[in-house]
Amino acid sequence: MQTIIEFILGGAWQYLVAAVAGLVALLVARRSGVNAEKRKAAERSLEAIRTQKEVEEYVEGRTPDDVRHELTRWMRDDN
Repeated sequence: MQTIIEFILGGAWQYLVAAVAGLVALLVARRSGVNAEKRKAAERSLEAIRTQKEVEEYVEGRTPDDVRHELTRWMRDDN
């Protein structure tokens, strides 16, 4: 135990401090990246909800025949 303390006090403390600082920097960067990805996922989810709402409002404002006619543009002709 005494040799470890002498080693740390003798000059290795600089490397120990650098290693701890590097570890802290990695943890902070990781946390920042995780938070950024969560924010991006929430924005994508919100955009999908907005698009869904727009489509629902568009369809609700149409008659069934108008909706059917619009859908024929998107359907394949399998005949």
